[in-house]
Amino acid sequence: MQAYHQGTVDFFCAVYAIINASRLLFNDVNIRFSYERGCHFYQHLMTYLYDNEYFIRVLKSGTDYKLMDELLQEACRYLEKQFKGYQITFSYPFRKKRMKILDLLQQVEDFFNNPKQTCIMRYHNFVEGDHWNVPRIITKNTHILKFWDRIETTFAVNELTLKPYKRDGLTHIAKDGIIYMVLTEK
Repeated sequence: MQAYHQGTVDFFCAVYAIINASRLLFNDVNIRFSYERGCHFYQHLMTYLYDNEYFIRVLKSGTDYKLMDELLQEACRYLEKQFKGYQITFSYPFRKKRMKILDLLQQVEDFFNNPKQTCIMRYHNFVEGDHWNVPRIITKNTHILKFWDRIETTFAVNELTLKPYKRDGLTHIAKDGIIYMVLTEK
């Protein structure tokens, strides 16, 4: 048995995913996203949830697509004020596309391997439930998602699917939950 880490028994993975993705973006332009800045960003997003009466909903059932979109908009506004001269934009590139899992993973990897670009992915499986995370490495055989606390979860490609979730032992990636983020200078 292993100890729980921050984020493993709560439903605030969307907040952590936004923070982690943002840190990666600013790291690409050599801007240090310190622990203190991370804490302030976390507090800002949690206060946003509380002030808009979303906190209890997320605490009980997580972050849906609509709320993730709102959180990303708020995060972009906040970061634009904190890091003057920079802007983060986000998009949902796979919402309407039909494609195979290997093609999708290749496109995601090609995207986030470019400077000042990253993404957030939503997936669902029996062990972890519904989860937002930031992919770090995708290879032909494995898909590795890195957590805030540096624990890595590895999925073999043959364990991934784009089909709607059911208890079948597979990890289901939600195409609507793949979010591209780009950092640009103003």
